Amino acid sequence: MNKLFPALKLIGLISLTTLMLWLKSWLLISLFLALITAAIFFLKTTKHLGSRIYTLLFISLCIVLFQVLFNFHVNLATRFTLGIINAEKIMALSLLALVYSATTSFSELIKLFAFLPKNISLMFTLAFSFLTIMTEEIKKIALVQSARGLNTKSLNPKKSILPLIIPLLHRSFMRAERIAVVLQAKGYNN
Repeated sequence: MNKLFPALKLIGLISLTTLMLWLKSWLLISLFLALITAAIFFLKTTKHLGSRIYTLLFISLCIVLFQVLFNFHVNLATRFTLGIINAEKIMALSLLALVYSATTSFSELIKLFAFLPKNISLMFTLAFSFLTIMTEEIKKIALVQSARGLNTKSLNPKKSILPLIIPLLHRSFMRAERIAVVLQAKGYNN
């Protein structure tokens, strides 16, 4: 996958995400998600992305619960089905974006978006690069928090997720501020 041209990978990403958004059958969406998950485990450069499935499962569970609890316009079975369909779509889209960002280097992204206006090209490049940076930051924060005695296996979100989210938000805001200062110093402010 690394040897494919970045433009071809981007066209594939756009095509697959468009297909995913149009699918309505939970069976086809489940098959699509299973294929993406299998591809992640078989690609040599994306084996570390398999650990993201755990986090996406938690997010998917939250999506299903919100659909069941707050969508009062349809019956319970339909709410549950809609929750599963939407959770599977979010998981598949997230995994597709992670595979793309993990298999495409930063320099390839810059070359790929060179045809766009400078500001839009920069926005896309930073967004894709932030995906891989944030996943690495989560690993570092989880390691530090586990050294401090955090039990990440706890089912209580306050005890397991908040100690990861708050430092991640702090680091991402600090990184964004540093990037903004650098961009202003280089004259990107229009």
